[in-house]
Amino acid sequence: MVKMKIIELIGSFAERGFQHGQLLQKEIHEFYETWIKVAQEGPNPPREKDLLEYAKMHLPYAQKFAPELIKEIEGIAQGADIDFEKVFFLNCYDEVSSYSPDVVAKGLKGCTSFAATGTGTFSGSTFIGQGWDMDSWYMPYIFHSKPTDHDKEIIGLIHPGLIGGSGLNDSGIAFVWNSLKPTDTRIGVPVNFIGRKVLQQNNLSGAIGMVISAYRANGLNYLIACPEAAVNVEATAQKYAVSYVHDVFSHANHYEASSLLGYEEYLPNIVPDTLVRSGRMRQLLEQYKGSIDLNVCKKLMCDHVNYPGSICRHYSPNSPWQTQSSIIYSPKDGLMLASNGRPCEVGFDEYHLEHKS
Repeated sequence: MVKMKIIELIGSFAERGFQHGQLLQKEIHEFYETWIKVAQEGPNPPREKDLLEYAKMHLPYAQKFAPELIKEIEGIAQGADIDFEKVFFLNCYDEVSSYSPDVVAKGLKGCTSFAATGTGTFSGSTFIGQGWDMDSWYMPYIFHSKPTDHDKEIIGLIHPGLIGGSGLNDSGIAFVWNSLKPTDTRIGVPVNFIGRKVLQQNNLSGAIGMVISAYRANGLNYLIACPEAAVNVEATAQKYAVSYVHDVFSHANHYEASSLLGYEEYLPNIVPDTLVRSGRMRQLLEQYKGSIDLNVCKKLMCDHVNYPGSICRHYSPNSPWQTQSSIIYSPKDGLMLASNGRPCEVGFDEYHLEHKS
């Protein structure tokens, strides 16, 4: 299978946005149109205007939190010849999926993430990774952002028109995430902005600070690493719980911190395999603890226990989403491994930062 398409972005925030928009113009339009079409399927379809207005309510918070990223979105809109509000909507897709229960069900996606560090790995290095499980129209791309301003060089995974996703920067900060649905969602900073700001930081504490200090609109699980360590931040919109990873760690799409269990809405009821995927990943990590290297990490992401709702997720009539990509980061090496499809079938390709800490 061919390698995933990589988009190279060079320059200021606005310039990189414009290049992004030009390179993925067709895909950005298709992604937006499909999102609206799918959201409107069902007995009580929301109006496109209402969805755009709901997303736009988050704009003042995003502008205050990361004005430079608003410039990037403006650049994407100009490059793709599409309205700014539509690109901003795409960057609020996790928040818009909370618009109504019907939209939540249509916007479902899931991930199983892991971290291994210190005595958990063969060499003492740190590795983190995740599966990227969603509908086929959520087409992922590799982005390589090379700034000429004071931003970080970043390599990672995004969807068309998005400013953020999992990634690795040239200071050795790597980040993966898991969707969560808490009961305390509000209008605030969208998760895509928070994730991108994590990847603009120089160190682990700065990355954690971006998550816990933000006026968050939604919940998310943020698994963040540097070459020597990893930390997990499980967040609702208004609360968070931090876990330092001593050797191995896993997470999926439900709350696990005891202090946050009461904030669980209904995602495990819709996607109960999250309860299996997180536990199975932890079982595998414990099994391989002390010998984990990149080859073991690849093996973890290909596991099929609880098929088709497994770590390597496969399509089924009852669950039309599947693993579109699996990603592994080695911060010490400035290395990203990514599969263009289910890793059990296509394997992994390597992508490298030009510079690393």
